[in-house]
Amino acid sequence: MVILIIGESTQRNYLNLYGYPLPTTPKLKALRDSQNLFIFNDVISPAVHTDESLRQVLTFGNYENEQTPWHQQMNIVDTMKIAGYKTFWLSNQEPVSIYGNSPQAIAKRADHLAYTTLADSYAAGVLKDEKILELLESRDIVKAMGKNNFFVFHLMGTHFDYNGRYTSKFAQFSAESLKQSQLNYLAPFWEQTPTNTQNPTNALIPANVNPTPLTNSQSTIKSQYLNAVLYNDFVVSEIIKRFADKETIIFYLSDHGEEIYDFRNSVGHSFNMVSRYMVEVPFMIYVSDSLKKSYPQLVGRITQAQNLPFMSDDFLHAFFDLLEIQVADLQPQRSLFNKKFDKSRARIVHGRDYERDLKSSFEAPDKIWLHHVDDLEKLNKFLHKYRNFEIDAHFLENDSGVGYFDVGHDGKEYSINLNLAQMLQTIIARDKHDMQNKENLIFAKVWLDFKNLSDSNETEALKELQRLCDELRFPYSNIIVESGNFKNLASFRKAGFKTSYYVPYYDKQSLDSKKEEIEAQLQNIIKSQSVDYLSFPYYLYEFIKSLDLKVCKGRICEDMPLLTWNEYASYKVNMLEKAYLDPQVRAILAGEEGGYR
Repeated sequence: MVILIIGESTQRNYLNLYGYPLPTTPKLKALRDSQNLFIFNDVISPAVHTDESLRQVLTFGNYENEQTPWHQQMNIVDTMKIAGYKTFWLSNQEPVSIYGNSPQAIAKRADHLAYTTLADSYAAGVLKDEKILELLESRDIVKAMGKNNFFVFHLMGTHFDYNGRYTSKFAQFSAESLKQSQLNYLAPFWEQTPTNTQNPTNALIPANVNPTPLTNSQSTIKSQYLNAVLYNDFVVSEIIKRFADKETIIFYLSDHGEEIYDFRNSVGHSFNMVSRYMVEVPFMIYVSDSLKKSYPQLVGRITQAQNLPFMSDDFLHAFFDLLEIQVADLQPQRSLFNKKFDKSRARIVHGRDYERDLKSSFEAPDKIWLHHVDDLEKLNKFLHKYRNFEIDAHFLENDSGVGYFDVGHDGKEYSINLNLAQMLQTIIARDKHDMQNKENLIFAKVWLDFKNLSDSNETEALKELQRLCDELRFPYSNIIVESGNFKNLASFRKAGFKTSYYVPYYDKQSLDSKKEEIEAQLQNIIKSQSVDYLSFPYYLYEFIKSLDLKVCKGRICEDMPLLTWNEYASYKVNMLEKAYLDPQVRAILAGEEGGYR
């Protein structure tokens, strides 16, 4: 017997199984303690909406092969039918959705399809998930079962409105519960330290974390979500109970997660505000005692995979690999149960890299940096919104004749005596806190627009930048030194800094007539081996791309890496630009409103 339970909007971090301090999953925890339930600790969804997520989870579709429509990919139901299973799809979702119907289309491929109600998207979820048990026990389903059966249970799970997802019996948590446990803050529970190790629910906000308390309304909504998780624990365990006396393997996976005032005033899920909490999902496998006895090697394969990084768009590869069902589309490197599993695969969700962009909880993606950060006020305001920053600087001498980098766009006359050292120290302090004070883990990058680099100051400027980075233990390779004087950049590149040639603001009207001249000039700069990047204003993007500039090492030539600034657009607007999805473009500078220097 093979079972798949599809949850809905369930973030794993609110399950007691995954360490949440309140007892939200007592029944599943008991199954884990009996060594029948195995949880996976690092699984994320490929999208934050049901339709887009499940069209990848339930087929062999993924972001790498998205040029092939999902409905032309093999799906889980048809494959199980070919493998000799009778297929059943039981659902407490709507049969036709206004949000997309890929799961419903796949469901229709099952031998037997049943819904708890024929409600539309607005009325769906009125019936509680336990009604799905009545479908399972109905005469038609019981009569139709054969020797080999495959069931899919599609739950409403913990989808909004949370207070409609559970019966009154499960209303065990409240705003007061969160307050008593000191979990009523805009901060993940793991940033809170228990004051009593015997009672982990008695939490205390540590001195180095200063989160905002939740309002009573926010606490009420969060507690309703916890009640929905508790009810989901009951429903899932009841489904498991129905199959526990058979040779059964049960997979449970949520389609996506849900943000519940985890670090900002936001609740729900949305692709244009994606956060780690919207994609971190529970994934668990139940193995009955009789199946464990018949297939002892199965538990070993499951156990070895519990801590591997995985994105559920590769679920079918793992599913069929574990079941040892031969499928032409199966790729061993995509199965976390296979020795060939590729742990290094980038997990990309709505264009954002989970490891780089989402786990850090920066609002702006790693590829988009903040433009023109020339004072501490601006840096501090956006320090936790952006990971990386562009800073303008001039190399000047103080009254004692000692050179330093003065932060500012317009030179000595407009100086506010802000040293680059102060900016780097502020960034380092943030990163050391975010990285739990571990040494040498500076992830921030700085794009240093060196305004007055010249023959006369190149040597001293390089020495000062090296001294500064050595003293602060800031990696050379995390600084991009930009200048229009490309020849003077060669020494910085040789020392280990990244360098970029500042492409002039070419007149738009003369681009076509001067194309060959500009192309030759830029290609010569690339050949000089002085620069790692070319940087330019965004209006030149299509023109620069048309030049097809290459950097060659021997006979191997690759696209020249590019940087650009589109400072009059927010990071959200820049995420919609063509350059954001262009791998040749390594960074984009965005702007923020406000009267900053």
